[in-house]
Amino acid sequence: MSSWQPSDIVSILSLSSVTVSFTVYHFLVHSKIITDRPPINRIIMQRLSGLVLMGIIPLIIALLVTKEGLAYFGWSVQHIGQSLRWVLVAAVVLIPLSFFNARNPNNLRMYPQIRVAEWTFSLVLWSSLTWVLYLVGYETLFRGILFFPLLDHFGLIPALAVNVAIYSIAHIPKGIGEALGAIPFGIIVCLAAAATGNIWFPFLVHCVLALSNDWFSLYFNPEMHLKKAN
Repeated sequence: MSSWQPSDIVSILSLSSVTVSFTVYHFLVHSKIITDRPPINRIIMQRLSGLVLMGIIPLIIALLVTKEGLAYFGWSVQHIGQSLRWVLVAAVVLIPLSFFNARNPNNLRMYPQIRVAEWTFSLVLWSSLTWVLYLVGYETLFRGILFFPLLDHFGLIPALAVNVAIYSIAHIPKGIGEALGAIPFGIIVCLAAAATGNIWFPFLVHCVLALSNDWFSLYFNPEMHLKKAN
């Protein structure tokens, strides 16, 4: 049996962070503190809670414990141009896929997450902004805090396997489709993160998917409409 190494604390921190943070977030957003709120407030609170509980708090703890900088957890400008080029290529593929998938009845039962009949332009903007903020927290946890330290200590294949497994499990509450879809998506974004040394590709591609699906779902949902300006 191998002996304990002081550097193992980083790996323990990564695994415990995603376990505790996602668990606390999951049960909070399903508690009456949030579920009893009106539809708009409920979703906005869910997303902002994700930013804080999965992003800000775990990242602050990780920075203090490891004494590493933001770049160690993927928030680096290194190779950012390459990441942006890959995002543009991915968007060409993903946006048409979102357009056709948005009409699926199963998709329309879940998205857009804010379940109100009449949408204003300000609501669309608030929904989009909170989606982006939520994904800042989400990608900070799953790709930044979980993936990069394991990549550093164990190499690509173990880090990839752990990340994709946990990432897929985290999508189970959203149904088998999203849980299975998280596997290839998780592999692609982790490989891109490893190649560029940052999480800009996972974050921005996730934004493209979330926002395009939200907008197309709103457009195709027969029970929702955009309020016309006076």
